[in-house]
Amino acid sequence: MKRNLPFSLVLAALLATAAACDDDSTGPSVAAATPSTAETQRARAGDTVAVRPAVRLTDGEGQPLAGVPVTFAVTGGLGSVETAEAVTGADGVASAGAWRLGTGIGHNQVIATAPGLAPVYFRAIAVDPCILKTEHTFGTTSQGETDALDCVHGGQRVDYFAFPADAAHAFAPGQALALTLGGPGELALQLLDLSGRPVAIGEEAAPGRRVHVIGLAQGRYNILAGASAPGVSYTLASAAAAADVGGCARPWIVRGATVTQQLTAADDCYPGRRADRFQVWLAEGATLTVRQDSPDFDTFLRLFDAAGEMVASDDDSGEGSGSVLTFTAETAGTYTIEATSVGGLATGGYTLAVE
Repeated sequence: MKRNLPFSLVLAALLATAAACDDDSTGPSVAAATPSTAETQRARAGDTVAVRPAVRLTDGEGQPLAGVPVTFAVTGGLGSVETAEAVTGADGVASAGAWRLGTGIGHNQVIATAPGLAPVYFRAIAVDPCILKTEHTFGTTSQGETDALDCVHGGQRVDYFAFPADAAHAFAPGQALALTLGGPGELALQLLDLSGRPVAIGEEAAPGRRVHVIGLAQGRYNILAGASAPGVSYTLASAAAAADVGGCARPWIVRGATVTQQLTAADDCYPGRRADRFQVWLAEGATLTVRQDSPDFDTFLRLFDAAGEMVASDDDSGEGSGSVLTFTAETAGTYTIEATSVGGLATGGYTLAVE
């Protein structure tokens, strides 16, 4: 995605000079000068930086010097500039135009030179697109477009967004979260923890993808958003969601969460029983423990793998008529927790804890 990155990028070098012309001079005299700011820009490898390299030349009285040739040369990073040979305009400014960084990761540099002027250096860092992130704030929308320079993940071109879900960004502890990604074609949407493991994976919700997460702890997360092809424009949005799953929804539940839910007549979504289902992602070798307790009915838990095969179940391993299910994943992937009752027809409230 081509983005204006959220850094303080003011790299147009405003150059002051202190030289004067004598009676025998044939043109403007420019003394050595230094940029007023030298912050380093960041952009994806192979992409253009947000602020174009530029210099402003003035005479000894601070007046702009027009018609002075300025040379811009790439001296690090194997990138390119749009204009290698420029001339200052009436405002004394000469610009290199667009500066495209090299395709390798690391430092890039452009040097500007002019008659009588010490070299002026412009620096930028080419960043791996798979680690470069734009911040997405809870309750807002972000626009994006996939392109050929995006990170490739699972055969799709994706962008990454840093997502702070905390009190400073109006996210309440344990608040249910809805992420939506709208756009044409085959889209990808995931909520990730900071180690890159999925917390939730988007499901089809025309037009696009949707994630519903309950029991999310405050903290910082990353969002993966993209499409199967370059040139796809999309809109990413986040908002509060209902904590009660209701009906036939299959929200994601976060490990460490304890939630209170209801079984109702509207939960007749599965053959022969009323049940709520929750999705959870497990790494290979991870052990999952699920507890279900109810004052209203005898609880029953089932766990299904990504193929829909039941891999574990429990009736009365908990206190009283409560259920406790423990499972160790042999394969990483999405698993589905089913919370129901013995016989499958009961209604009433229950508590579900996922560890």
